[in-house]
Amino acid sequence: LQTRKEWDNNEWGIPANQTDMVATYLAFGSVLLLGVRLGGVIITPHESRAVMHLWKYAGWLMGVEEKWLVDSEMEGFRLLRHTQATQSRPDWTSKELGEALSKEPFDRIYPWKNTFPRLHKLYLKYEYHSHLSLTRLFLSREQMSALGLPAWVLPWYPAMTTPLRIARGVYQRASRADKRTLEKKGREQQIYRMKAVFGEREHGIIQPDKNHPAHIG
Repeated sequence: LQTRKEWDNNEWGIPANQTDMVATYLAFGSVLLLGVRLGGVIITPHESRAVMHLWKYAGWLMGVEEKWLVDSEMEGFRLLRHTQATQSRPDWTSKELGEALSKEPFDRIYPWKNTFPRLHKLYLKYEYHSHLSLTRLFLSREQMSALGLPAWVLPWYPAMTTPLRIARGVYQRASRADKRTLEKKGREQQIYRMKAVFGEREHGIIQPDKNHPAHIG
């Protein structure tokens, strides 16, 4: 962005600044844990600390200064609240970004697309509307409109699926289901989804030099 004449550091600050980097890494820690809890997934204190530790390390690799790295969800939310105070109010660019992100499901390609093309198209519409419904659980009508999303949407998807996730989680913990088996199934589902989102094509991967923290043992 700094190479573009449209970007004004005096007006918008440095593109990759500490405040935005902190908000980004906390979105995958504290905010993620809140979201999955509201979706009916049971998270233990140990699991919470593990997730926060993972993203603390990811934030460090990104270049977030150590004084902004936190260990707990509550610390993350307090810090995130401070970063939100620096953000400007939504404008037309917010609507463009929100609308574009909401349509991401339409770009997915599942393995059975060519076998059932009409069903595939219908399923992508279902994913699009379920994502909007899930978003509505966290945002008000005014916030939905500010992001260019339909305000009439109701949180029907979390209302239908959350009780099922809670029941499944309670059953798995009560029956002491094999953790390795659950992890294997979860990983298989994750890979299946990732292939649908990113496809089979190759993607550019950053190759860090020898001084990058990733190589420090």
